[in-house]
Amino acid sequence: MKKESFCGAPTAASAGWRTAMSAIAAMLFIVGGCSGGHDTTDGGTGIVVHTAAQIAAVQTSADDYNANVNGLITGQTLMHWIDNWTANRPPGITGHLVILQTGGAGCTAYLATGGCQTGYSISGGSVASNGGIGFAGMEYVAHDNNNIFTYDIGPSQWVMARNDGVITTISMVLDGPSMDAFLKEYNIDPTKDMIVFAMGQGSPLADMLIGRGWYMFRYWGVSHTHLAILDGGIDNVLNETGGYAAFSAGVHTAGTGYFSSTADAPPGSGTFSVREIPVDNTALQASLQEMLSVALGKYTPQGGAFIWDARSPAEYNGVQEQTTGQTNCVTSTGGPCYVAFEGHIRGAVNLNYIDLLYQNDYYNGPGAASNPYANNSFGNHNSTSTVPGDLNGDGSVNGKDASYGYLDKAWLQQLITDPLGTVEHPPNGVTIDAIGYRPGEVIYTHCRTTYRAMVTGISAGLVLGYPVKFYDAAWVEWGELGYAQNMSGNFNMPADSPWRTDLATDSLNYNPPSVVEVPPTISPYSTTGNAIIDADKAYKTGGGSSSSSSSSGGSAPANPCG
Repeated sequence: MKKESFCGAPTAASAGWRTAMSAIAAMLFIVGGCSGGHDTTDGGTGIVVHTAAQIAAVQTSADDYNANVNGLITGQTLMHWIDNWTANRPPGITGHLVILQTGGAGCTAYLATGGCQTGYSISGGSVASNGGIGFAGMEYVAHDNNNIFTYDIGPSQWVMARNDGVITTISMVLDGPSMDAFLKEYNIDPTKDMIVFAMGQGSPLADMLIGRGWYMFRYWGVSHTHLAILDGGIDNVLNETGGYAAFSAGVHTAGTGYFSSTADAPPGSGTFSVREIPVDNTALQASLQEMLSVALGKYTPQGGAFIWDARSPAEYNGVQEQTTGQTNCVTSTGGPCYVAFEGHIRGAVNLNYIDLLYQNDYYNGPGAASNPYANNSFGNHNSTSTVPGDLNGDGSVNGKDASYGYLDKAWLQQLITDPLGTVEHPPNGVTIDAIGYRPGEVIYTHCRTTYRAMVTGISAGLVLGYPVKFYDAAWVEWGELGYAQNMSGNFNMPADSPWRTDLATDSLNYNPPSVVEVPPTISPYSTTGNAIIDADKAYKTGGGSSSSSSSSGGSAPANPCG
């Protein structure tokens, strides 16, 4: 490694540098005293501040997901709501049913060559073409434009780039103004409406996106009773007969399907602000400041800490050139750029997120002659194909017909709580090791950008009721903050920065400088790594814009723990 050529680093003799270092050391120590087990009220503002344990404790799934009216719900429950929303909506819900869907049902009909089929028969024998988006009439969840609304949410709408005081990271939870703009765009009142996050076509990415939607709303204080995640893609879990929905006087017409060919246009007429919710759930996020303190042993939350790495084994084990950076740069040879180093946060265990999902529930053998589709795990089909279990109509029964729904609650609990290393054979066809979580510990979960970790967090927090904190900045941040050389010849961090994460990394393996991106601007002597949470707390109380920016000096924030 080349001799350090970090530009502009203060010297040890600098009084300003000594002040900053003292403030940082104090904050990394004080984080341990800020996460008690009881509700607190924020400085006389009337805002109730919840811990991760309290956020999780109010919501534990029923053993049968069909019994849930919030949290993880089934197609059966959503169809029941659509049948007659005003009569069937859950107790305490007085507003609309708002379905936030991650894209249409995708290509739900494939040609033998693998391309998307654009013309096909639907019920009644009519032929429709929709440009290859999916089955005509089956791209979106049904909506009546009166009580039930379905909106198509793009992947970028769940996240934004934000700076935690040390570095800017590409995919963080929305800040206050952006969250309020989201509520305005879709005219959502989260104190009245039921908000359902749904996948058009089930897929790993779609599961991650709807998880981020749930996290975003809970983080900003929305009650769990107003939020639900649909378990599985709509192409798998809605309506055995498929087809268009019809409504009469707000009631779904019996015998019609539960699909629409279009989503609603965003009205842009909402007036609600998250400032109207007197609840602070920012404890769902683990800041860099908290994550580093936990990894270094300077802070242990009540009940203990359990770090869950949701990435692949290769990423976890520190194989070189696994984690692409966030600047979209290319190397001199035209290849992708990577973060400075690989490995895993000190003490973390690994269970790949994908192993918690059904990828093989497309068909489980022929059922009775009267219902040959019954042995599909969800018992549904939208296809007119004569091949039992062929949900997407491509003539084959394979992973494209899977739901990507969650394993049953009992299996999730077994995989998470059985002793570390116990070999498990869940019904999704994988063989994996249990991770040995002990109930009461606070789970810190992450991946590269905390997309995949949404699946692990939903499994542990929403289904099982365990305390979960998302290290939202994830490995694209952690893997940058090391004394490591990048392709410019400079080092990402000076050797004496207190924010060096390579010093709290197991299976540490530095990537070759020739492939290491020049990271976003780093403030190696910032007095906080908690700027995002601090800004969001301030926005809640009307004391700021919820923006977050880097700092190389100044005083410590009033509540560095968030």
